Amino acid sequence: MADKSMKQDREVKKVAEVKVKETPVAAVKTKPEKSSAASGGASTALKTCTCSHSFQNERYGNGRRIMNSMKDRKGYRCTVCAKVSST
Repeated sequence: MADKSMKQDREVKKVAEVKVKETPVAAVKTKPEKSSAASGGASTALKTCTCSHSFQNERYGNGRRIMNSMKDRKGYRCTVCAKVSST
């Protein structure tokens, strides 16, 4: 009985290897990456925030922060303190 199950296991492995080899790389379809520019909105914005960051204060002005657009497009999240600002 053990020989029979081992033989079946080997046959299954051979079939699996053949299926992998038969699939050419060019035939595999992948989803294109979505970019925020392609979806119709800016991914970052310069907005006011109450947090403190010496570099951004010097670069953009006191209280002005770079904020990332949120996935639901209902607001922006501060890159320094993660506070959410409405659009």
